[in-house]
Amino acid sequence: MTDAEYQAWLVDVTRDPYRILLIELDHSTGTLCLASDDWMSETYQPYYGWLLSEPYLEDSLENFLGVGDIEAINANFEEVNWMSLNWRGYRCRWYYGDRTWPKSDFKRIATALIDGCRATDGRIVTFDLIEGGQQLNRTFRTTDYTSTISVPSTIELIMGWCGLDPVVLFQNVLDAESASQVNISFTPDSIALTEIKRLTDSMGAYTRFSQTGQLEVFIPEITASPRVLTEDDIMYGSINMIEIIQPVKTVVCELYDGTRIEAATTADTGELDEELVFKTVLRRTGDATLFVNKKKLYYSTSHAVWSMQIFDIASQLQVGDDVRIEHSELTGEGIVTRIQRAPLSQYTLIEVTI
Repeated sequence: MTDAEYQAWLVDVTRDPYRILLIELDHSTGTLCLASDDWMSETYQPYYGWLLSEPYLEDSLENFLGVGDIEAINANFEEVNWMSLNWRGYRCRWYYGDRTWPKSDFKRIATALIDGCRATDGRIVTFDLIEGGQQLNRTFRTTDYTSTISVPSTIELIMGWCGLDPVVLFQNVLDAESASQVNISFTPDSIALTEIKRLTDSMGAYTRFSQTGQLEVFIPEITASPRVLTEDDIMYGSINMIEIIQPVKTVVCELYDGTRIEAATTADTGELDEELVFKTVLRRTGDATLFVNKKKLYYSTSHAVWSMQIFDIASQLQVGDDVRIEHSELTGEGIVTRIQRAPLSQYTLIEVTI
């Protein structure tokens, strides 16, 4: 099924009675297959309609340790007591589609890790979910080590030291940015998550786990062909401004050794002469100049953060995506910075910085 066909299905109200959410929860001895209603795949794999409330999962551009939960009833308790299984650290996959489709046509809309399983009331069980970034919340060295190579190569080293797939997808990262050289030291107490963030911050990039569970490093960018959200996609009256990111007079990139590279913005800040300092692990002034020039453009104007409830197309969005709002209450283009996924609800909460 193509993206266009899936998009057409999302907005086809005649398919509302047929929409179904599938959830696969891996555990120590296999996989538990749940759904918003009983369903059988084309390979005769049953998905049990034991969900009791709407599952949700939250993603944020600033923090890829998103959280969520799933509540279900352990209806087959006599056969398998879910509390006797090991769940922590195993994957949870969400698929959304039409009950008349084969499983292969369902779209995977999220991948998370299971943080734990707890009995909340008799046979009612809650699965706590965390984003894939939690697997990086660990130490990774037994000895001290200093890296003086590029940001991408250092991130791949850390992934390998953590015993994870070292293949990282870099999106919208210029060759000059990916070639940025660092000077960063690790100790046996260093946490992989923290060190990867220091590295990506040093080239103005962000991290996220894709809907299929792969680590991505990317730089958000306004594109020539953003996804357009119109009156039909946004709940009327749900658009609210929640924050203003103010411009500053000067931006500063501080290299690993404390060297400062400054750039004056074009912002009119009146009598305020503020500077915004970005501490990096960059070691070359050329890389710092490239970094600070991009920040100078961004902080020359103010940016507003807007929240809104959008229709089903949220399943096709990820944090960091470029969207254009064309609505009577708001017009503008910006980056999705937060998504609270709730597939069974008619609307999903997102935040966009314009």
